[in-house]
Amino acid sequence: MVVYYSASGNTKDVAEKIAKITEADMFEIEPVEPYTDDNLDFTDDDSRVSREHDDESLRDVDLLHFCRLQMDY
Repeated sequence: MVVYYSASGNTKDVAEKIAKITEADMFEIEPVEPYTDDNLDFTDDDSRVSREHDDESLRDVDLLHFCRLQMDY
C-alpha cells in the first residue's frame, strides 16, 4: 500500500506512479482542515505550513483508521 500526503499534487503524482509500478493500493492522508493557497505559502513565516513545519503539535491529521490496518503476508 502506498500511503501519501500531497498538498499541491506533486507527491500524489509520484505516489500514483509507485502504486502503478508496484501494483499497490493507495491511501491519501488528508488534514482535518484542508489547506488553502495562503496556508501553503512557504515564503511567509506566519503561514500555516511554516508554523506547522516549526511546531509538529500544530499538525492536525486524523490517523485513527491506521490503528485498524492489518498486514498479512
